[in-house]
Amino acid sequence: MKKLLLFLSVSVMVTGAYAQKAANTSIMVSSGANLQETADHKSIQSNISMENLKKAMSWKYNNGAGRSANKTTISGSRVYNYVDYLDILGTPSYSFPYMWQDGVGMAMYKPATGYLYDTVNVMSYGSVLHPWFTGFNDQFALDYAGKVAIQQYSPYTVDSVAFYGLYQRNSQKTGITDTLRVSLIYGSGATGEDISVSRWYSLTPGVFQQNFGYDTLRVATVMYDSVRRVARGNTRVIKDILLNNSNFGDTVVVGSLGIHRFAVHFGQAIPAGNLVGVTATFISGDPNKPAPYTDTVFRGDMVPGLEVAKYNIFRPWTFEEADGQYPKYNVGNYNTGLGMLKIYDTSSSFYDTYLAAWFWAKEGGMEFSYVDWVVSCANCPAVNVDNVSGLISSVKVYPNPAVNEARVPFALGTASDVNVTLTNVMGQVISRQSFDNVTTGEAVFATGQLANGVYLVNVEAGGQNKIERVTVAH
Repeated sequence: MKKLLLFLSVSVMVTGAYAQKAANTSIMVSSGANLQETADHKSIQSNISMENLKKAMSWKYNNGAGRSANKTTISGSRVYNYVDYLDILGTPSYSFPYMWQDGVGMAMYKPATGYLYDTVNVMSYGSVLHPWFTGFNDQFALDYAGKVAIQQYSPYTVDSVAFYGLYQRNSQKTGITDTLRVSLIYGSGATGEDISVSRWYSLTPGVFQQNFGYDTLRVATVMYDSVRRVARGNTRVIKDILLNNSNFGDTVVVGSLGIHRFAVHFGQAIPAGNLVGVTATFISGDPNKPAPYTDTVFRGDMVPGLEVAKYNIFRPWTFEEADGQYPKYNVGNYNTGLGMLKIYDTSSSFYDTYLAAWFWAKEGGMEFSYVDWVVSCANCPAVNVDNVSGLISSVKVYPNPAVNEARVPFALGTASDVNVTLTNVMGQVISRQSFDNVTTGEAVFATGQLANGVYLVNVEAGGQNKIERVTVAH
């Protein structure tokens, strides 16, 4: 099924770290080679399932830490993969976009009406990991119980990162070595950090509200280095993976699925409270580059007689959360896929910025990259162990019973984003208030118009929750 790769075709504004570039933006990227169901795509589809991946990579799904119900902290490692968390491996909503290093190449593809050419728009891609996200520390989630639970107050180490995709070569060019250039950065989300959290809102009223349930999105932001063609930042570490005839990824994956896996070791210590991002760019080693905008770098749904790829290419494995729908936006969840497209308009808010998942339209198929993060912590709580030194140190509700208002002061052990939600006992949200990067605060909820009865106040910070009851009595 052919899909269009679109950006939100509305004007958007960005505030915070990149407010100086808050220009109106309206972008559409055409369909074509990026999203075609090529022959290799179809052959792989029948093999993609969680069961097959578990057989091929038992180390990934069985790893963990020394478990003990009597310990409040443990040491160990685990694999984080946001696509696995979303449980969308077996869906048809994935693609292998064509990626070229400088945005001037073309690709041939086959729509229903015949063979066409289209610009290869993807120049780099990646992922941001938010390891203390609540969902990663759910003891009832698949394979999480008993493993290390990195919290916002936990320093941790990125041991290695693995990228998955199709590395396809022209079999006649045996002497060429290409490069998958990988960069790792980290940041606390604050303005000026290598990973910041920017606020985006639409100048067209109601667009974000309609698509995501919020008028303003808070999104992890990564900048692009056009010279090195990877993420930009002071914390950056760059490593090159050499690609040649003898290096087609881990055979455990190649043999059973036909998808190549390329892992790189970092051993990078990450300070507590920092998000971490990784990007990858394909750098061709072929001395003969395609002529800009006229020559194909790869032939998609192979033309009879032209089955050989003209140039070697790496095509990342990417997913959309739900077929034909926008990805779900959750306040305080900064896990995201990254895409760097061919955007040369310097007035654009998106110029030299990796696009987070929510700025690909619902049928992009490229919202989230399939990336494994092997992350370790030397002294973390286990997922199923309550941590006695939790981030949320104090929550109160007063007056209780409440008449006209309920006040909710809170205190944290370290600065964090906080969401305070008032719900009824059926879980329906009555009101929500958010606080950015605070150690203390107070939410105030008007209760004068509420029916008498019991309500719940939920304070959430850094993947932890504390719930208090409040009674409304007029």
